[in-house]
Amino acid sequence: MLIGLFCTIFSLAARSLFAPGDVSGITENPPLPVISGSLTTDKVVALLEKGDADGFIARFDPDITIALPRKKEAQSPRRAGRILRRFFDTNVPEAFRVLHEGLSEDGEQRFIVGNLVTENGVLRTYVLLRDDLVLRLEVGM
Repeated sequence: MLIGLFCTIFSLAARSLFAPGDVSGITENPPLPVISGSLTTDKVVALLEKGDADGFIARFDPDITIALPRKKEAQSPRRAGRILRRFFDTNVPEAFRVLHEGLSEDGEQRFIVGNLVTENGVLRTYVLLRDDLVLRLEVGM
């Protein structure tokens, strides 16, 4: 009975604080800036879900760092692309689910963290972007 009374009081207090549709006390993350033609989260998700190594190669920074299971080093875009292509050949992607995305403190870099679902299992994935380029790609680390 005491619990029921507490729930009723809490419910009434909550209603008085927030009118229906009132979200003045709630803040949301601002949308990430999108530059025309930039590499958006949706595009990164599509590349990962398709296992599109060539699509990534076109967006790799010249000093790309790629980290895959048993491979971690800075690569040239061409070499990183070959390694990524081999990875996708043996770990065929089925889906990618974004868990978190955001901006660096200086606002110049964006990151996406998610799970890459492959035929061999689920791999945590981290992508770091600046402007229209992939600076870092880590899968399964």
